[in-house]
Amino acid sequence: MIIKEREYFCNGAKTNYYQLGKGQPLIFLHGAALGPLVYRQALEKLAVYFEVIAPDIPPFGKFNLPPEDWEFDDYGTYFASLIESLNLEKVILVGHSLGGGIAASTAISSKRVKKLILINPAAIPIKKSFLQLSAYFFKTSFNYLRKSKKRKVGFSRFRHVVYYSINNIHHVNRIFKYMARVVKTGNQETLEKIEMPTLILWGKPDLILPDSQAIEIHTRIKNSNLKLLAGGHEWCLFQPEKLVELINKFTKIEAIK
Repeated sequence: MIIKEREYFCNGAKTNYYQLGKGQPLIFLHGAALGPLVYRQALEKLAVYFEVIAPDIPPFGKFNLPPEDWEFDDYGTYFASLIESLNLEKVILVGHSLGGGIAASTAISSKRVKKLILINPAAIPIKKSFLQLSAYFFKTSFNYLRKSKKRKVGFSRFRHVVYYSINNIHHVNRIFKYMARVVKTGNQETLEKIEMPTLILWGKPDLILPDSQAIEIHTRIKNSNLKLLAGGHEWCLFQPEKLVELINKFTKIEAIK
């Protein structure tokens, strides 16, 4: 599968995005501290059905930090501008964790988004400290590396965060504190403004976001369906076939021949 890497600059922030496949456009927004290629298995399977565009979310990519700490609305404007600049139509927008909260803001910022898929989205405020989020990452990384079926993806996840942290060593404290602040702030008011068909995929038990948030998000988004799955907060990393199956069922897209 050929994956093209391109650059995008807007609102003082430069990022890159990966493009693969052809068909109806699908934008995939990754989780906090991760990157698109950590989801490579899922992206390549989705590319059989869609033109997949997977951007780095500033400040978690290769390039410069945003000029200031952004809120969810700033991210929504940023990725709505990306959709506009690429002249995409009838966009399927998918977001996981922090990317889910950003996807919600992007959906109400762009009329080009037709369907929305939120995977364990970080949209409701939670009381997690920087140390608690860091502890979760290292604990789960150790567990993933111990299990043969999760080792490859787990290593990719661990390697990305460590590599990114080293490259941004002078800013890493700001970045992770910023991430903790964003999840404490939440994006719940945006949810009630979403009008397009929305699928909420929630892996249980979620050790970062309370599972009760799944019901709250479903209640706030009027035109939404909720599906509960096993596998926890990062189930989509380890069940790419299931993720693609659920997305295809929701979007009713057939493979490109």
